[in-house]
Amino acid sequence: MNKCPKREADEKGKEKSGSSANLATSSNTLRNLGSREIGQLYMVSNKGSPSDNEVLLDSGATSHMFCDRGYFTKYRQSAPGETISVGDAHHVPVVGRGSVVFHSKLPQNGYRTITLHNVLHVPVLAANLVSLGTIQQTGLGVRSYDQGLVITENTDSKEELFRASFRDSTLYHIDTLTHQDSA
Repeated sequence: MNKCPKREADEKGKEKSGSSANLATSSNTLRNLGSREIGQLYMVSNKGSPSDNEVLLDSGATSHMFCDRGYFTKYRQSAPGETISVGDAHHVPVVGRGSVVFHSKLPQNGYRTITLHNVLHVPVLAANLVSLGTIQQTGLGVRSYDQGLVITENTDSKEELFRASFRDSTLYHIDTLTHQDSA
């Protein structure tokens, strides 16, 4: 077996002195690790889009944003000209902000009341969006299950706050109660 002369000298020195050193090297060359296809890319169209009263868990949203004013329990108008950039890089108006309340369905016929604060009111959106990143920044736990994601009180908790599941697409729909469900 051929050894590197530098390493051989280091090992001889180690035997004599009883000390050792670690050597780290850095390479600035990037290796091409190949390409992989992961499903297909679909265009989003209005056909089959979520309705205003649906609540989606969105991994790309930077803030909670609701188009439906009816969910807000506390509300204040935004400053004139306030906008937020959406996925296609267009700026859309934010008309207000506040607290939102919804009831999430849980397994075994239970439900939980969820309150989100500092939610932007963006009426031109096609759906109400709960930001996954904002949820995680607050310290809530996120774990996957076979049909979607479960949000818990923290990363170690089994206590479910709400579920977001796939229905007919790759969108995470938060299972919310409607007025008919609560009657």
